[in-house]
Amino acid sequence: MNILGFGGKNDGRCHPTSGNGKIKKIPNMGRFAFTFRKLKERISHMATFTHMKAGTVKAEIRQQRKGQKPLRITRTFDTMKEAKEWAATTEDQLKLVKLNGRMLPTNITLGEALKLWWTAMEEYANDDDSSRSIDARAVLKRRLKKDKTLKTFWLGHRLADMLLRDVTQLTLEQFIDEQREQDYAEQTIRTKLYHLHGLLRHARAASLPDAPTGWGWAIDNPVKAACQARELQQSEDRDRRLEPGEENALLDVFTQMHDGQLAAQDTGSKKHIEINIPGKSPLFVPPHSSLLYIKAAFLAAVESAMRREKMFEMQWSWILWRPDHKADIIIPSQLRGPKNKRVPSRLAASPGLRRIFLELNGTDEHGRPIARIGEAQDEKVFGPLLADRAGRLLQTACAALGISNLHWHDLRHEACSRLADLGWSVFQIQRVSGHKSILSLKRYTHIATDSIHDRFERDEATGAAPPPPVPESAPAAEARKQAAIAALEGLPEQPPATVAATPPTPRSPHLRLVA
Repeated sequence: MNILGFGGKNDGRCHPTSGNGKIKKIPNMGRFAFTFRKLKERISHMATFTHMKAGTVKAEIRQQRKGQKPLRITRTFDTMKEAKEWAATTEDQLKLVKLNGRMLPTNITLGEALKLWWTAMEEYANDDDSSRSIDARAVLKRRLKKDKTLKTFWLGHRLADMLLRDVTQLTLEQFIDEQREQDYAEQTIRTKLYHLHGLLRHARAASLPDAPTGWGWAIDNPVKAACQARELQQSEDRDRRLEPGEENALLDVFTQMHDGQLAAQDTGSKKHIEINIPGKSPLFVPPHSSLLYIKAAFLAAVESAMRREKMFEMQWSWILWRPDHKADIIIPSQLRGPKNKRVPSRLAASPGLRRIFLELNGTDEHGRPIARIGEAQDEKVFGPLLADRAGRLLQTACAALGISNLHWHDLRHEACSRLADLGWSVFQIQRVSGHKSILSLKRYTHIATDSIHDRFERDEATGAAPPPPVPESAPAAEARKQAAIAALEGLPEQPPATVAATPPTPRSPHLRLVA
């Protein structure tokens, strides 16, 4: 049996083997093998297109190199032309060269890499793989929804046109200086750079937990070094609380918004709602159904100490009405948030918060909450009012009232501080606020000076005894005694002092003498 081979003086004919069964040495075989490997590599990079039943075109690019994990990118387009244009652009971006066993991007820009990263993250979040945690996918979806503004910022920035391999520490230091010149807060600059840090981290890593497969590129991640070099600090701790009169003034504005929206719905008017402010020009706001919930949301924020995004995600199915006229908030596990901002699975609603829920939900003739069934349970507690919309309405009301430096997140500070003013322990407040550590809770608790004075007066009126002194150990007492004797040596002898028969001075229960 002859084993045929290719080649032989470039004549295109097949040459048989020798009689002993060994393949004859064929000229130019090495050149053919090299060409075949290049062809195979080229085929592994080519895109494939599939016509879907919905009429769309699915483009898929696969890239596989020996000894490395395969890369797979898919996108769906309305037309074949769009799919081919995307495939051609993506293939050009994925032309890589080897460097020290890793891949180095040659001509991909920061903006192009950012788009690829977002595509991979979105596909990973929407891929219903049973091996992945539902909680992790839910957290990633919320993160992508929240970070869209950061993506838009970086795609519109001049650095988006810079090659990814040219992004150095000096480049980011100059970016920090430019942002500071534009009066951006330190935390805002950190947030922007942290998004870029996520992109570079994905590009460098081969695998990440609860994330799509990394690219393993040989590039640097100079974000941390740039922040340290420019001493980019976190924002200062805020201690803003509601001043006397501010809460009532804001509630009056929100009440007028609520009543004006009701009147607009009854009459079908589309005119702006007029808000009368004593001593100031009236405020005009466009009618919107979210105005019916802004007052309740403001009160709930001060009562519950919940984070803004979590509070406006709350559905009626989360509310557990107890028969003892109490209510609990049961938060599903996949919606409790990431580890650093995870809230408790069960929160006790305060009496004030329960009254707000009853007013929004409605009650029967016995004052009990009306039962919700079916789709009514999945409705949002605060209706169409979104977190960003609530923050803007608060800023609008503050500007009209002349209230400065008050943000929606400050209401969470106010709620924690009010619990501290009432004498709640740190662990009780932490159970309500959901802070991960006591140190984090410290930044949110600002006890009023008047509450300290009230506690002094209450303790003095009740005759509260001071805490007992800490018992002194025997060695420490002996050492103190010897030190006193040594200090008195060499002093002249003093006559005994005469003790006057004067009544003792009353002592505050908060002071104690130290022996």
